[in-house]
Amino acid sequence: MAGQRVTARTRFGGTALLDRGSGSRLSSSSSRPTNSKEIRERLKRIVGIDWQILYSPIALLALVLWLFVARRLRQIGVGLGLLLAGTVCGIASQVAGSGRIRPGDERTAAFDEVMVFEELVEMVAALLIGLALLTALQALNRRARA
Repeated sequence: MAGQRVTARTRFGGTALLDRGSGSRLSSSSSRPTNSKEIRERLKRIVGIDWQILYSPIALLALVLWLFVARRLRQIGVGLGLLLAGTVCGIASQVAGSGRIRPGDERTAAFDEVMVFEELVEMVAALLIGLALLTALQALNRRARA
C-alpha cells in the first residue's frame, strides 16, 4: 500500500494527489482563487467588466475619504505631512508593483527585488498613515484636556 498514489476530490472542487499508505498530500489543485490576479480575472469573467472599472467606485470612495481626512488634519494642524508622505509611498508601491510583470504574464529580471521593495514601501505607507491619524488623535486629546 505504501507508495501507491491516488487522486481525490477536495472539498473546494479541486483535486489532490495522495500517498495511499501515509495519507499525506503530495500535490493539489483547487478552484479557489489564490492571488489577486485570479480574483480579478474571475470577477471579469463573471461580471463581464474589466477590474479597473469594477473597482472604480471603491477608488472614488477612498479619494473622498482621503480628502476629508486631509482637510481635517489641516484644520487640526498636525499629521498632514505624515499623511502626504504615506500617500506618496502608497503610490510608489503601486507603480513598483505594476512594473513587476510584463504584458503576457512574463516576470521581469528583478521580480524578487521589486517585490521586496513594493512590500516594504506598502508597509511604510501604512505606518505613516497610521502615525498621522494617531498624531491627530493625540493633538485632539491634548486640546480637550486644556
